[in-house]
Amino acid sequence: MKSFKSLYSLLSIFIFYFASCSVYAADPIDSVRILIDISGSMKQNDPNNLRAPAMRMLVNLLPPGSEAGVWTFAKWTNEFVRHGKVTKDWQTAATNKASQIRSPGQFTDIALVLEDSSRDWDQPVPYERRSVILLTDGVVDVSKDPLRNIESRKKLLEEIVPYYKRSGIKIHTIALSENADIELLENLAVQTDGAHIMVKSADQLQKAFLKLFEKSVKRETLPLKGNKFSVDSSVNELTILVFNSPDSPRTELKDPEGNQFKKNKKPPKIKWHHDSGYDLITISKPKVGEWEIIADIDPDNRVMIVSDLKLKSSQVPNNLINGESFLYETWLEEEGEIIDKPDFHKFVKFSIEQTPPEGKTKSFTMKDHGLAGDKAPRDGIYTYKFAKSLRTTGEHEIITQVNGETFQREFRHTITVHDDPLSIETKQEIVDGKGKVDIEIMLTKDWIDPDSIEIAAEITYPDGLSELLEPEFDFDLWKLVVEDIELDKKYAINIQMIAQTGTGRPVNLRTPIIDIFMKSPEVEKPPIVEEPVIEEPAEEVETEEVSLLLIILVFVGFNLIVLTIIGVVYFFNKKEKPIPMLDEDEDEDEEGDEEEEPLEAEANNADEQAEEAIATEENLESEIEEKAADNLGESEVNASSGDEELDAELEAIAKENQDENKD
Repeated sequence: MKSFKSLYSLLSIFIFYFASCSVYAADPIDSVRILIDISGSMKQNDPNNLRAPAMRMLVNLLPPGSEAGVWTFAKWTNEFVRHGKVTKDWQTAATNKASQIRSPGQFTDIALVLEDSSRDWDQPVPYERRSVILLTDGVVDVSKDPLRNIESRKKLLEEIVPYYKRSGIKIHTIALSENADIELLENLAVQTDGAHIMVKSADQLQKAFLKLFEKSVKRETLPLKGNKFSVDSSVNELTILVFNSPDSPRTELKDPEGNQFKKNKKPPKIKWHHDSGYDLITISKPKVGEWEIIADIDPDNRVMIVSDLKLKSSQVPNNLINGESFLYETWLEEEGEIIDKPDFHKFVKFSIEQTPPEGKTKSFTMKDHGLAGDKAPRDGIYTYKFAKSLRTTGEHEIITQVNGETFQREFRHTITVHDDPLSIETKQEIVDGKGKVDIEIMLTKDWIDPDSIEIAAEITYPDGLSELLEPEFDFDLWKLVVEDIELDKKYAINIQMIAQTGTGRPVNLRTPIIDIFMKSPEVEKPPIVEEPVIEEPAEEVETEEVSLLLIILVFVGFNLIVLTIIGVVYFFNKKEKPIPMLDEDEDEDEEGDEEEEPLEAEANNADEQAEEAIATEENLESEIEEKAADNLGESEVNASSGDEELDAELEAIAKENQDENKD
């Protein structure tokens, strides 16, 4: 079995290589097969039968010379529109047949329709680009017996998908319901390098079909700026797709001479098809110059052309892995020959606009200078290497644009970037003073061929030297052990995978660098205990006693001074006062009465001075008490008690003096 897989892998590589080498020589034929679900559940998910206008749009966008067919399916399958070459007659027949789409069926046999529609595609051929567009709203449902449904799903994944891979067929899937088997439809698409779209309502079907059409068929377009575009003399035919809503005004078209056309007012060379949600206009031999679409601006509007001057490109994968890179090439052809004339390319600019999932568009210039992957300078083939710009997972839109003096061209791709298919787990430990790292690598994506995987690791040492390491495969994972790692030094491990997808596309992937830095264990130091600074209470007590004594001395000294002043005043007042003589005469009594008046005044003055001294004393006592309270706490209370006793003595002395003065 493994030898068969190896043979198939070699055959796939050969076909891929042959196709890549021959892209400059011949353009493969586009062969598209459309599979439409008509089971009964479609009555709910597509109540307005919008599958019919979507099918009409798709078959009329197919370029002449391509191949196509339409199948419907439910319990049984039916070749709804015969597979064959796309011609005007074929398009007319398919357009008329679309109105017969209904939802009468029971069950949903996806495996059967994929089998029946591809019976003649048993071998891959390099001259044909094969695609299937599958529309369904359900799950694998072939019977009321659950076991039969499980068997059918298993057959689909284990037999039919490998057949599609071997035959080089891409499956593009549309899920017209959240109840559809999304996991299965994504698996069918990714394993065959197709695309998957989930739409929540049928009114999104037309744009979904357009997106998958552009993945299945290579049609170059003219850039639309607003609703204007320029036609050059090499354009033989235009196909204009204009999306509109029920409230939009009817689409009109203005040619370079200012003539305005409508669906019912147009020359015979203009073919105009109006349908639910869009207008499709085809013009043979259009006039050279600027045209204008008079309608609502929509980013999905397109102007597709058939021209002698063709924009070509290398094959672009629909699915990439985060971290993967690929080289993209594009060129111009005329009558099957690459245009490489230097005089022509002086006035031509090749560029790329890339819009990642977050929506911020970036622009890149493509070069033909023989550097950075470009094979040869001035050979007419322009190159750009996609790498870092595809680091974001999700869908990226890539628009290739060519601008010349007299012409413009455009080409669109979409690429879905998936997560890294390798799961890497690391475990670090220190053993006997050395570091050790255990690394386990596991494959997480089943669209990578496991038999084609080769994994190597490169370790970079602290001195900058590097060495290759080879992980050992053990059951379903790869193991790598790195020992004798010096502590406190930096190491780096880079893991590289070389493999193939299920379709044979080579994959060269480098994972993010694993940085290793293991620190030496820290030696525990005994904690430093700081001795507490103990203040000697004796000093505090002594300080408090000194402060208290000082306050008492100041207070006593002040009181002594006050008493001295009072005594001096009293002494002098008493000394100057005359001693009255007692006489029984009335005259003497009158004189004595007259003399008593100044003596009483003097006594009153002495009393007032004493009262002032006492007031001064009380104020001074209050200030001293407040200052002592701020500095000494409880000691102040004791000082205050002593002061009260002194105050009582002073008051007694003062009262005694007053009594004497009165006497």
